[in-house]
Amino acid sequence: MTPTGKYILLSGLSGLARGGVVSVIAGDLIPRVIWGGLIAAPAIGMAPRNWWRLSRPLRVLAALLSLYLATALFGLAVGLYDWMLARPGSESPLASPRA
Repeated sequence: MTPTGKYILLSGLSGLARGGVVSVIAGDLIPRVIWGGLIAAPAIGMAPRNWWRLSRPLRVLAALLSLYLATALFGLAVGLYDWMLARPGSESPLASPRA
């Protein structure tokens, strides 16, 4: 296996482990819609990153940008999962309650 393939595999397994830990710890406290993000966690973690070649300031910037990108991808996965589960006449679990 190439070093890049090994890195991608380990990144995916890391994302899967994080999703599993969160699901075990939080259990029923997690709203149903968040499962879309947990399911996508391994794919989000597999984004290849060759940062060791960058200078230290660029690595810091790349890490910060990847945090925002991962958060956006998690939100996108949650939104897509919510959209796929929507049934006619039902309200989204993400909708705010009406006062």
